[in-house]
Amino acid sequence: MAKTLLHIGGGRLDLPSIRWAHGAGLDVVVTDASESAPAARLARRFVTLAPTAIADLVQLALELNEGGELLGAYAGDPDAALAVAAIGAATGTPAHAPDAVRATLDTDELAEHLAAADVAVESGAANGATQLDVDGILVEGAFVAGGILERIDADDVFDELGIMEPTLRSDERRSIYALLERAARAVGLGAGPVGARVLLRSGGPAITRLWPHFCERVTTGFVSPTALGKSPVQAWLGALGERGGPFDTMPTGDAQGESASAGWMALRAPDAGAFQGIEGIDLALASRALTGVCVVAGRGREIADPRAANTVVGYAYATGCDPEEVETRLRSARQSLRIELAQRSIA
Repeated sequence: MAKTLLHIGGGRLDLPSIRWAHGAGLDVVVTDASESAPAARLARRFVTLAPTAIADLVQLALELNEGGELLGAYAGDPDAALAVAAIGAATGTPAHAPDAVRATLDTDELAEHLAAADVAVESGAANGATQLDVDGILVEGAFVAGGILERIDADDVFDELGIMEPTLRSDERRSIYALLERAARAVGLGAGPVGARVLLRSGGPAITRLWPHFCERVTTGFVSPTALGKSPVQAWLGALGERGGPFDTMPTGDAQGESASAGWMALRAPDAGAFQGIEGIDLALASRALTGVCVVAGRGREIADPRAANTVVGYAYATGCDPEEVETRLRSARQSLRIELAQRSIA
């Protein structure tokens, strides 16, 4: 009988990880708050549950584990972090401890843990410092590097870019990963994906955020596989599936950054209104400026405040020979994409 993975989240950004789980020979059960989630058709079994319905998700996991066939739970959705931890504790499957996950969600407690471990922390604004998203995996006592992405501030249409891998010296890369590992262990995270927002300052890297999950689903789903040759999600699923140690399923250390560069641009609604769609995708793809566009907002979604954090309606992603070429392609392709709001076309 195939081993079972409980995948919490069935949106468009979750599709790559679900397909990879299927490719690893796992039996995938998917949950999502929406009964019409895109991934519902890919799962052997689909259950409508919100990622915050912890008690119900734990009960489902216990049912799936009655024959000892549950490998564990996975979620790219940050809202599901506590549920994944609770499932691990209830079923004995690999996951971060619930107390450690809660510590990452409590600003004061997190600060205390990091200060006690002498982890460099930056609480202020970036002020021109390079901002990085750093992913990794903790498994069986080992830390596995999962990729570094540079975040570029939004421009005048509120779009934000992320490009992997930035140009870094070997010693810089090692110090950044060492910082993530030390921070994760200081809080007590010990089994699963970890991520951090890091500022690269003149005095060295410093943590601004720490998460008990990978930083961004758009990164691990659409960018890491090109930039690194494999997504850290694939590495973690491989470890869960006992298909070899993580070190032979994920490029590590200086081996990273030797493939093509890749990146994404978050597409934000520039005005208030009801989202209708994104025009110009076919043209951008035909010009080969982009390798794809993932629309994450449903038609009719109301955008009340275009400057709010949740106004991303989609992501465009591209590849290139180096980070500069990727950024150029993303910014060029953005000119042909039009976000349709209500009956108006706004560039």
